[in-house]
Amino acid sequence: MVDDDRMHHILVERESARELRELSNVELDLRHDVLVGQSNRLGSAQMASLIQRQEYISRIDAYLMERKRRETARQGERMEALSRSINRLTVIIVISMIVGVGRWLSALRPR
Repeated sequence: MVDDDRMHHILVERESARELRELSNVELDLRHDVLVGQSNRLGSAQMASLIQRQEYISRIDAYLMERKRRETARQGERMEALSRSINRLTVIIVISMIVGVGRWLSALRPR
């Protein structure tokens, strides 16, 4: 659970793009959940202002976009690793074929 000071900090402070990227996944989820919880509270005095509600929604979107960016980056890294593995496998297959054809041709030569 989040104490009142921490919740106030999350609700009031807006992160820069750099700070957002540096947040851990746990912290990113925590801040998202605090803002969603606050925006869903009915009758909240802090939510009286439609502008403030829009600000919270904007920040919630920023957290979700950061999660999406991180997942996309992870998928890109996995795809690069897969591509490197496929390239290595291709090289091994080509070398094996060359060696196999060479042996086959040398077996066909009359002695």
